[in-house]
Amino acid sequence: MQSNERIRMLATLIIPSPEGVSQTYPLRLEFYSGKPALFSSHGHTINGPYFQLLRDRMGARIETDDVSVVAGVLGLPAHEPGLSKS
Repeated sequence: MQSNERIRMLATLIIPSPEGVSQTYPLRLEFYSGKPALFSSHGHTINGPYFQLLRDRMGARIETDDVSVVAGVLGLPAHEPGLSKS
């Protein structure tokens, strides 16, 4: 992937709560220093280790229309737990 390539994908970070109301954060793909990165709607960078921490501690998941792109940007395998097709 290069910064001049257009990649279209939809992705949402979902963090469940004990009360049953999930917090959802749309993710956007941007290029930072020429490399692809995922950002939340609050401007936080979502990388592989951060996603795994959110998943393991809070049950977070990412639903996307393109698991392979999201996994590649995160540096994780496409079969990583918590990544799923929406």
